[in-house]
Amino acid sequence: MEWLETLEDLQLTKTAYAVLKAANGDRKRAGWLKWDEVEQELA
Repeated sequence: MEWLETLEDLQLTKTAYAVLKAANGDRKRAGWLKWDEVEQELA
């Protein structure tokens, strides 16, 4: 079961970096959030 989760994590990572590459490295355009913003929402 753990290997399946690892495969899913790898696919998510590949997808996220493909989106970032398509956004020419612009994290905001890629839809990535800043940790500070997310951290505030979780607190």
